Amino acid sequence: MKLLFKISSVMIVIVTCAVLCYVIYLWATYIDKTITSGEGYGFKIGDTKEQVYHKAAELFKDDKVFFLHPLDERGFGPHKQIRFGNQEYELIKD
Repeated sequence: MKLLFKISSVMIVIVTCAVLCYVIYLWATYIDKTITSGEGYGFKIGDTKEQVYHKAAELFKDDKVFFLHPLDERGFGPHKQIRFGNQEYELIKD
């Protein structure tokens, strides 16, 4: 009986600590800032979906936007290998 009590007590303490740590993590990483204006990469906060779509098409057309994906062995299309930290990527231009 004492062994069962000890095991259940330890399990309750572990679960309580896990929940408490998770709550502390959420509290510590919570960002309490609401962004209401600004712009970045040619996009403005508050633009309609249509405006964003047209701006994205314009940026792709002017070769100002590129996709990065992990380096693979397919070797398709014009690309340039670049390195961020210790990972290699291909810079693909459509």
